[in-house]
Amino acid sequence: MKKVLLMAVTALMSVTTLFAQSAEEIVSRMDAEMEKHNSEGFIMTMDIKILLVGNISTQIMSLGDKYCGRLADGGTVTWGDGETTWTYDANKNELTIDNASKNAGAESNADDMLSGITKGYDVKLKSETDNAWYLKCKKSKDNKSKDDPKKMNLVVDKATYYPISLSSKVAIASVTIHDVSFGVTEDQVTFNPDAYPTAKIIDKRQ
Repeated sequence: MKKVLLMAVTALMSVTTLFAQSAEEIVSRMDAEMEKHNSEGFIMTMDIKILLVGNISTQIMSLGDKYCGRLADGGTVTWGDGETTWTYDANKNELTIDNASKNAGAESNADDMLSGITKGYDVKLKSETDNAWYLKCKKSKDNKSKDDPKKMNLVVDKATYYPISLSSKVAIASVTIHDVSFGVTEDQVTFNPDAYPTAKIIDKRQ
């Protein structure tokens, strides 16, 4: 009986050790898998819930320096190439053109968002299911970036090591990234003026 108990304790300690180390291993493997797809471009959905405003859902496609963000209701579409942004308002049939530097806060580059997700964070494995790992990310003490949220929740697919979702809260807004996939064409992220021949042009570039 003592031998059986000793074996059980040893097995339990091994499992506990594996559980404690797995967060780092999961994140490392996830980063490696995401790196493989950098040249293909990313597609993802970003849900933003703002206090007293409501929910906003945007599909974002990114390839290199170019991106295209489209609101779920189709009312607004934004393109960017690192130098210029084009924003089309379907309700007003207006196209606003501006310098990208002025809209740095509004730019949505999926490559940047999905690269090194947990950099600057201490990551722990919170729980797991047959299909996914649930990780808790706490901002590291040496992370001085004011833009980084204090906490994030990351869910990673066990089969692919792709992020299933990443959620966080910043000020009065909560943000969740989900439905990550790959494969973006140049046409999908390049603004085409011929598609909006009747739109009113508002050029704010200087």
